[in-house]
Amino acid sequence: ARTISDPEIQTYLENLVTRITSKSPGSNFSYKVTVVNSPEVNAVTPPGHIIVYTGLFAFADNEAQLAGVLSHELAHNYGHHAARAVIKNYHAQSVANAVIRAINPQNATAQILTQLGANIGLTLFSRAYSRFEEKEADHYGAHLMFNAGYSPLEASSFFLKMSKAGAKQ
Repeated sequence: ARTISDPEIQTYLENLVTRITSKSPGSNFSYKVTVVNSPEVNAVTPPGHIIVYTGLFAFADNEAQLAGVLSHELAHNYGHHAARAVIKNYHAQSVANAVIRAINPQNATAQILTQLGANIGLTLFSRAYSRFEEKEADHYGAHLMFNAGYSPLEASSFFLKMSKAGAKQ
């Protein structure tokens, strides 16, 4: 999707992210904010970045709800969820390799099927954040919101609205 270069939106989001992060525990880390032109109601935070989809602006009823989503996403970084995922995937790959060696498929078809099964299993195992990490991000995010001066109840209102709209996230 295309990014949007609107200085007013960019400044607004940068100020909002700064408001959230400046009241956060830990070191003061700056984030590069990117706005993506997409109707998807989403925001993501790979470490060092926060990507906000324009659909999120249209869906949020107020700034506090927007802050709730951003706080939740930033909380994934504070919880080191991406780093945990790398470690979890490394261990899972090690186990899968050990199982493949133990099975020791002898012909090419068996080798392909074994590797395919391992890859499908690893993909299912490592998809996105775990329920625990999502719950942890909800908790951390509520604290981040509160510290920044927003009511954490607005995040609940936002996610309830998403649920009623039939969102699958």
